[in-house]
Amino acid sequence: MVGIRLFPGTRLAEFASSEDLIITDETMLKPTFYLTASVRPFVLDLLYKHVEENRNWILPGSNVNIDRRLQEKLRRFGLKGPLWEHMQIRRK
Repeated sequence: MVGIRLFPGTRLAEFASSEDLIITDETMLKPTFYLTASVRPFVLDLLYKHVEENRNWILPGSNVNIDRRLQEKLRRFGLKGPLWEHMQIRRK
């Protein structure tokens, strides 16, 4: 999940559709994100690098600094809001 969240009927959704990135509003029933073509080739590598270097960064699906079991456990303990706020920050 990288990019800007698309919502049906917005200018960005129309723009993404004109680039053939989405076809209809139905394809956006699940979260859909727009990422410009100029950063697609390198943005994930850049994000993974920063996630590994910063212990309070969480990149969904990467299982770096957090995994689904830990995420569910934190939610069961009643932690709300961004989970990165509760992650240990590496001291340099």
